[in-house]
Amino acid sequence: MSSRSGAGNPAVDSSTSARVDTMTVVVQHRMPASTERVWDLLSDVERMAGLGPENVATRWVDPGPAVGARFAGRNLREGREWTVTCLVTVCDRPSAFEWIVGEVAEPSSTWRYDLTDEGAGGTLVTHLFRHGPGFTFLRRAVEKCPEMEHEYVLQRGTELSRSMEATLTAAGERLRAADDE
Repeated sequence: MSSRSGAGNPAVDSSTSARVDTMTVVVQHRMPASTERVWDLLSDVERMAGLGPENVATRWVDPGPAVGARFAGRNLREGREWTVTCLVTVCDRPSAFEWIVGEVAEPSSTWRYDLTDEGAGGTLVTHLFRHGPGFTFLRRAVEKCPEMEHEYVLQRGTELSRSMEATLTAAGERLRAADDE
């Protein structure tokens, strides 16, 4: 599953397989700041925590941001709370920041920000989520009810798309607020 949006409602790309093994969500958002400023905020996982609806707290386990640095993120969704360990896999200021969740050999997901300088102090952020191949609650649900895979993947993909857009919107507002100080 793939979703794209600018600053509105996400649109589902129905040409992409809605399978748990190939689930991908992509959201694009324009920010009124230089790529360096945007990257500095997006890669500061402790400052980003709480900007979206699901990740409520994050702390660096190792000094970061840097490739190989780990951080722990605490998430809350539908009354469930869990903590995940993440590993930074790409740390290329000011163009890309990526991390995996879980085990290196079989991460539960990969998250990535790609930043494109649009000139005049603007940045296009492409935020990507890729599911698997490791264990997730979604995978468990599909294993229990394989006939519901398509529906479960579309539902979770839509939730993630909205959450990613909300996070980027809040990050943009934080950058604008800093400009006003």
